[in-house]
Amino acid sequence: MALTKVSNSLQDSAAVSVIDYGADPLGVADSTSAFTSALAVSKLVLVPNGKYRINGTITLPTGCVLYGNMISGEYYPTLAPDMGPKLFKDASSTNGPIITMGQSTGLRGIYLSHLKTNGATTGVVRFPSDVTVTYASVQDCHIFAERTADIGGTTTSYGIKMEGHATTSTVCYYNRICNVHITDCDVGIYMSDLCNANVFTTIQTRECHVHYELKGQTVSAYDVIENTFTSLGLFSILSTLSPDPVGFKISNASGNNFIGYATEMYGREFDPSTEVNMSNNYFLGTANEDASWTNAHNLRYDEGIKVNNFDHFYVTSRTTDDRQTTGTGAATRQLFFVGGTLPQQNNNTGTLTASDADNKVIFRFPENFTKANKPSFFAKLRVFAYGPEGNGMGMVEVHFGYSVRNETSSAGSFEVFEVNQIGDEITGLYFLTGVAAVDEMGVALVGGNYGALSFVNIRCDLEYTVFDFGSDSAFFSKYTDLTSTTTADVTANDVTDAISLLTVATTSV
Repeated sequence: MALTKVSNSLQDSAAVSVIDYGADPLGVADSTSAFTSALAVSKLVLVPNGKYRINGTITLPTGCVLYGNMISGEYYPTLAPDMGPKLFKDASSTNGPIITMGQSTGLRGIYLSHLKTNGATTGVVRFPSDVTVTYASVQDCHIFAERTADIGGTTTSYGIKMEGHATTSTVCYYNRICNVHITDCDVGIYMSDLCNANVFTTIQTRECHVHYELKGQTVSAYDVIENTFTSLGLFSILSTLSPDPVGFKISNASGNNFIGYATEMYGREFDPSTEVNMSNNYFLGTANEDASWTNAHNLRYDEGIKVNNFDHFYVTSRTTDDRQTTGTGAATRQLFFVGGTLPQQNNNTGTLTASDADNKVIFRFPENFTKANKPSFFAKLRVFAYGPEGNGMGMVEVHFGYSVRNETSSAGSFEVFEVNQIGDEITGLYFLTGVAAVDEMGVALVGGNYGALSFVNIRCDLEYTVFDFGSDSAFFSKYTDLTSTTTADVTANDVTDAISLLTVATTSV
């Protein structure tokens, strides 16, 4: 018999069952109104095992908790009814979320299945934009939806959708999502402006096109900020997913932490096409994707865009420019092999000579490294050169710097601070100032002591930090890539303006 009247003490302390208010555990009749009635009577509402058709939306009133006894380890669509309560929408159901969260509400131990095509555009579980939602929690739940392959349009299917609203100043703060599985969504978890300081822990997202999307407004006051995500698993292992899966799609968001995650998505860890106005976001996890990227963004990086007004901070390694962000300032490290061979004719003098096979330019700095462009930098260069069949290895490490002394002129000073050398196979190493030809600065190598043999491999490890009198914001687009890392003939102009790197000294330039 349905309960029709309860005391205040019962409202405050005793749970009621949705079945007592007419819910159908066989999933034939629509149970939306039964859930609504139960939630109007008690703050604590039990959903017994069974499956419940929800044609409308269940809105949790302030302070109410809807709970079941979901077995948290099972999250596949074949879940049997006796393993936990299932709330579902199918093709005949209405559009809209199954659950709408409210202030200080809770959702526990329930399986939510939304298989209405184009029906979950506001989320299977929604944190609405028209009211402030704080201190709500979703725990031990499994969320399924119907992918549409639309990742940012009118038919996008969202698992959990949190929406603040800038114009009405409604916010989505201090909420908690814990031990939740989200499967088959276009976007697993979505957060818009004024969704701040929420906590997500132990989340599994599977077969989603976008696992996490943080999308604030362009006005900085409405960024998505200070959310914490820990213990995440991002898995989209169906090779047929199109568009390709993306782990983190972020724009206009800052100060968010993603700590302790692993991915296997057959796609990209990040979406570089959307990454704008983000700073101080921290990513600490592992990715199983191929190390390739679009628009010079690597898969594995802490993308510190616009930290202290600097656009990028890359550490670059390998000839494929595998990049990893580590901080601020225009600092770059590049490890690369110099192509070709360097024949030797016992040029033991180490003299730099134009058009001599023993003398080669091994790299030039980016084109902005010219006297006219007024760069100032510190650099550390290691050169390893070795011959065939075990014929010796020459190693040199030099620390040097160039300083522009006056913003209104191009005059500067060049100094070699430290030289460490093993072996005598490298007989000359020269800094090319570019003064004579108004050319890019660079480094030339002179080899010797191999007789008729040659260097078959030259490896360079270069680190440099650069500042100029121009705009700081353009550092990385200007200074990260070498214009040449292959052996090129030394020109007469190179010889004219060359400074030895094997002698500790200061030179005016």
